[in-house]
Amino acid sequence: MANEFNNKVAILVGVNTYEYVSPLHYARDDAMEFGSVLEKSLGFQPDNVVMIVEDTPRPPTRSKIFFSLGEIKKSKKVKDDDLLLFFFSGHGMISDEDGKDYLLPCDATADNLEQTAVKIEDIAKELKKTGCKNIVMFIDACRDMGGKNVVSIGQEAAEAVRRAGIVTFFSCDPKQKSYEIDALKHGSFTACILEAIAKGEGGSVSVLDSYLRKRVREVNINHKKPEQEPYAIIEPAEKGLLPIFLSAAQPAQAIEILEEWENTLADLFNDGILDLDLFNKSVEYLTTEQSQPNFDRDLRTNLIKRLHEKEMIVAAFVAAWRANERKTSKPKPKTTL
Repeated sequence: MANEFNNKVAILVGVNTYEYVSPLHYARDDAMEFGSVLEKSLGFQPDNVVMIVEDTPRPPTRSKIFFSLGEIKKSKKVKDDDLLLFFFSGHGMISDEDGKDYLLPCDATADNLEQTAVKIEDIAKELKKTGCKNIVMFIDACRDMGGKNVVSIGQEAAEAVRRAGIVTFFSCDPKQKSYEIDALKHGSFTACILEAIAKGEGGSVSVLDSYLRKRVREVNINHKKPEQEPYAIIEPAEKGLLPIFLSAAQPAQAIEILEEWENTLADLFNDGILDLDLFNKSVEYLTTEQSQPNFDRDLRTNLIKRLHEKEMIVAAFVAAWRANERKTSKPKPKTTL
């Protein structure tokens, strides 16, 4: 169902021990476990998983983060159609000086973010310089000194990644706080990402987004933590179909999803809501095109998904499908007498 990439690269940063800011408990474990899952379950080559954490040749300093970003760009390891991930777990702050959102490496100082921390906007720019079209960032930077943050971040960073056209998952709403869960030995956001991968709930950006929005809240409630609502910036919208995490559970789940979509179409047809012509075309599309490399990215897939999830009314579905047909249909060749 989903398109695999020729090459997949990840840069993972986790910071527990800070020189000038309160320490964290599980940020390093967040990054390390994420890297392990990428290699063992998702087919990332070990050389393509860059770990920037304590007690490794790449400690999470500002210079090492920028060096690693530049190294990926210089090596030209990532092509335009490959997948590039950036993950950060640690403190984040908004600067009083320039109003920008920063991620804090281990040697950052809260009083001089511009010189010692890493601006999220700059990370986005460096990632874009690789030329890769499929970039996804995960920012697990909380909003509480008792968690992973000093001052709220999110609004300015959201606009920065939106402008860059980079899919970005944030661990919570800017008005909330994120939390580490002692029983899980992870931040709740990262724990749910790992859980989603294991369950095959990360086959696409939109699927993962839906899972995290629901599951993080449940995890926090179960562990008696305040409400936490992660969200994703998906720009442009079709990036919601980007197949990022394909686990062993994904093929079976993909079949179940297709069956659910077909049942929805059949119910709409049987109820006289969807006409026979479009019912035939949409079911035929699901049956014949699901194995194609770009199936997840096809507009028709997105339309059927939204119809199934009741995000789109039938009239809108029909209009969009017909418009796509007109756009993609080839003009008939002219004949001469």
